[in-house]
Amino acid sequence: MAGSTWLTWPDVMYDFGTHLYVPWQIVRGKHLYTDIAYFNGPLSEYFNAAMFAIFGVSVHTLMLVNGGITIGVIGLIFSLIRRLSDTITATAACGVFVFVFAFSRYIGIGNYNWICPYTHEVTHGVALALVMLLSLGAFLCSGKRRWLFISSILLALAGLTKAEVFAPAAAGFAVALLLRGRIAGFATGVKQLPWAIIPVAAVLLIVFASIAMQTSAAAGGRALLGSWPWVFNRQIAQLQIYQRGLGTDQLAENLRTMLIVAVASCSLIGGVVFVGVAPRRWRSAAWILLVLELGIAIGHWRWAMQIARPWPIFLLLIAAISFAQAWRGKDARASLRAVLSVYAFGMLGKMMFSARVWQYGFALALPAAIALVEAIMGWLPALLASRGYDRNRARLPAALLIAAVTLCLYLNQLPPSREMFGVGGAGDRFLAEATRGGEMEQARLRINALLPPGGTLSVMPQGLMLNFLTRRSCPIAVINIMPPEVISVGEDRIIQQLDAHPPDLIVLSERDIRDGAFILTDGDYHYGQKFLAWVIRHYRVALPADKASKLKLSILEYKR
Repeated sequence: MAGSTWLTWPDVMYDFGTHLYVPWQIVRGKHLYTDIAYFNGPLSEYFNAAMFAIFGVSVHTLMLVNGGITIGVIGLIFSLIRRLSDTITATAACGVFVFVFAFSRYIGIGNYNWICPYTHEVTHGVALALVMLLSLGAFLCSGKRRWLFISSILLALAGLTKAEVFAPAAAGFAVALLLRGRIAGFATGVKQLPWAIIPVAAVLLIVFASIAMQTSAAAGGRALLGSWPWVFNRQIAQLQIYQRGLGTDQLAENLRTMLIVAVASCSLIGGVVFVGVAPRRWRSAAWILLVLELGIAIGHWRWAMQIARPWPIFLLLIAAISFAQAWRGKDARASLRAVLSVYAFGMLGKMMFSARVWQYGFALALPAAIALVEAIMGWLPALLASRGYDRNRARLPAALLIAAVTLCLYLNQLPPSREMFGVGGAGDRFLAEATRGGEMEQARLRINALLPPGGTLSVMPQGLMLNFLTRRSCPIAVINIMPPEVISVGEDRIIQQLDAHPPDLIVLSERDIRDGAFILTDGDYHYGQKFLAWVIRHYRVALPADKASKLKLSILEYKR
């Protein structure tokens, strides 16, 4: 998978460039929350800055570091699922991660893979949560405080990424504490609470003090808040891009799709169960029925793009049954399964009514996928065995089902374009679709020719990849002019920053402009009218956009 997608992982314009630019600026001495208006926790950007400081500032540095994290996640998945089930099931879960999530490209832009993610806070947060789950598994089995201490530190670190990653991890952590209290006795559980609370408080205090000493107490507090202010900002939450992601924009239709796919999925799982429980005289018929179902599924492989729709339902069911088993039987393995299911359910929260493996699902749906692989290949055969059936008879059909779904999802991925264009030089070079890649490379060369080293550049409304590839800084704190940033900071405050520190060059993506305003095409949302008017008033066109191009990038010079 890595070889077939080599160097094609980032998008040429959007998202990933931010997570190159920000750590580069940190290496140059800037600080989050003061010099750079940042709206997530500080962990990922300071970690990436450390990687740049050690290994050099380049696109390839982050690719290699993220490749190492990806390998680490494979090991974490294997260890976690093996603790819950066995080696075969763990291997299947790792295969699903590699072929469905790690290098995925289901839509036209990049960024939704583990090598060049749209935000590192999500991939780092998931990796930390997986380590935490492993540590909680050891704590549930042994009750040793050191495992709770380690889990608490990992939870605190996850809290320094994004709210959508931290909240599910915290829910899983709380379930683990509750079930361990049931296993060991609640008096013992209460005595262990300081080992859960103090490490979290200590980590947060250290982070606050570190940032406050470098900048201000306000910046330290902002670092601890991370993305939570966005979560509770009603104006941001009502943007259609987020409503569509959650699935509330067409709730009735999404619930209908969820129900249909749930019935289809249950039919496939029922085929596995039928093979496992069928008496000898019906066994051949059971196999024929299952193979026929899998053949139809593979023949209509595009349906797999909707496969995750009912996963929230399935995870709630697994969590409820596992929790009941753990509560009744004081079973550490059932407890860990309940914790994983609760965590996986929470990770689907951002797309609850439109769950998917594509786009944000490359990371947010991963815990659900591995939990379901374990349930189908490990837990379900074990349940059948507990009722007197042969456990191994259900394992082969379960493996075939997982393989068929994985194949369908793999077939839905977009192969790299036959015509690729190299963007960037030396350690920054990556491959992009020829048209967009060629336009970006041409813009990079033109900026280098027009703007001397040390000159300043702002790409609007977004496009920090150009800042990074040209090594030109943005002179204002608000580095992306997208609706959440404009809503959070305020249009007038951004204009004040521009008045104080106007960029030498501005690159406008004219495809994002309509009727004198920026346009967010998801929901046809217009914004930034004052902002764009300020740009037109203070800048003149140096190189106009090619109207036939895809990116439609025009370069503007400041009127001195």
